[in-house]
Amino acid sequence: MRLEPPEITQARGLLTKFLNEMARPESLIKLARALSLLSHVRTKETAEMSQVATQLAAAYAKLAQAAVESLLAQMPAIHGASLDHWDSVLTEFSGYGFIPSPELTKTRAKLFMRRIDNVIPLLSPEERQQLIAKLEATYTKKGKPHSSPPWGK
Repeated sequence: MRLEPPEITQARGLLTKFLNEMARPESLIKLARALSLLSHVRTKETAEMSQVATQLAAAYAKLAQAAVESLLAQMPAIHGASLDHWDSVLTEFSGYGFIPSPELTKTRAKLFMRRIDNVIPLLSPEERQQLIAKLEATYTKKGKPHSSPPWGK
């Protein structure tokens, strides 16, 4: 087996730094740079190195997803800025040509629902009705006009 490309070595270092400070906004810079390097490897290197890059990105996505799941399980109320940060972290893993796992997608959906839970109580009754109307219209446009939306009526 040949030595790994320097981009993978650099990405490993950046991902380690990201892992140590992933709750901080500055960690996104390290994550983005690491994923960019791994994406470059996927397009420019051998199939073997491409596989290494993909697996490395997937492993760190799984670690980030586990951190988010733990946060969601431990804290009933989470500040909106924190939810936004963690959504940005998980979204970053979906870029650069890496396909998110179904588990990561489910965790992002949980984050979205938690964000909605923070906003709904702040809406006036009229705003709630407008939101429901928009959601129903969106649901109908997706080709399911004869069934109830998943949130019920």
